[in-house]
Amino acid sequence: MNSDEEISRGERAQRLLSDPMLEEAFARLGVLYIEQWKAASARDTEGREKLWFMVKVLDQIKGHLQTVMETGKLAARRRADDQRQRQPKR
Repeated sequence: MNSDEEISRGERAQRLLSDPMLEEAFARLGVLYIEQWKAASARDTEGREKLWFMVKVLDQIKGHLQTVMETGKLAARRRADDQRQRQPKR
């Protein structure tokens, strides 16, 4: 993937992570899954494991978007540094 693509993907990931609807979805689902996990019967091992898995998937999705965003920021900094180095010295 070239730096233009990394920067573009990073910007898109940043927009998603700062979107109020997505923030709300992550927060509400996380709370919902944990509440359901706490309320689950001790005998419902499979149900509790599924809820734990769902919480982990939410974390992984958010983590992936954060990684893409940070990669885009790094690519933008590298590009800016390269452009500064190419400018003639005064």
